[in-house]
Amino acid sequence: SEISLNVKAGHFRSLDLLFSESPIRFIFIGTGPASYFYSEGNRSLQAVVELTYLDLIRCYGFVFTLTIIICILLPIYYVLINKNYDKLLKSSLVVAYLLYLMIAGTNPLLVSSTGFIVICTMFYIGYNNILLEIR
Repeated sequence: SEISLNVKAGHFRSLDLLFSESPIRFIFIGTGPASYFYSEGNRSLQAVVELTYLDLIRCYGFVFTLTIIICILLPIYYVLINKNYDKLLKSSLVVAYLLYLMIAGTNPLLVSSTGFIVICTMFYIGYNNILLEIR
């Protein structure tokens, strides 16, 4: 009964239909950035939908999307190997970042300026000692 969930379900059905029409295409190349498709969610042509990870597969294909996701997850590795942080801070940063990525997957935040600021900040936190900078 909630409108937002119905819209997302419509987007999902449309993406599922699109992927099933040409699965090989969406494994390797996708449709390209700024491409449109018809979505049941809004009953119109859409360039970007709220299902970010599926939208990345639609635009770039599964293989390149895996590359993007690995780059997005790379800051977690840098935080975990950073010797300046204790275990509690490391786990807090990793959990907070993973929760952000989960939320960004249901909104077009990940591929916007907000998403890139968060990703860049996590790279910065992973490379540097933010505890010294705070003091």
